[in-house]
Amino acid sequence: MDKQKARDLDDLTLALMIEDHFGSENLRKHPSGVWFFDGTIWSLMKEQTLKAIATDVLAQQIDQVRDARVKAAISLFKSRHFDEDELFE
Repeated sequence: MDKQKARDLDDLTLALMIEDHFGSENLRKHPSGVWFFDGTIWSLMKEQTLKAIATDVLAQQIDQVRDARVKAAISLFKSRHFDEDELFE
């Protein structure tokens, strides 16, 4: 599979690639952070884990992965479907 050119993609597109990796139904974005459902429980994803997964996902799909682009994509990823009223028990 040919990788897409990073220069042709905006940060939102990169954020959507990350979101697609997890599946929107498995994510909750809250002031406390990004929560991921693994099929059994919801767990808070550590920032360094999210960055490592995002970097890996993007490396598989685009030709050049730069730290600034990963950070921007993660920022958009975290703000997309953000719900400050989400409650966890």
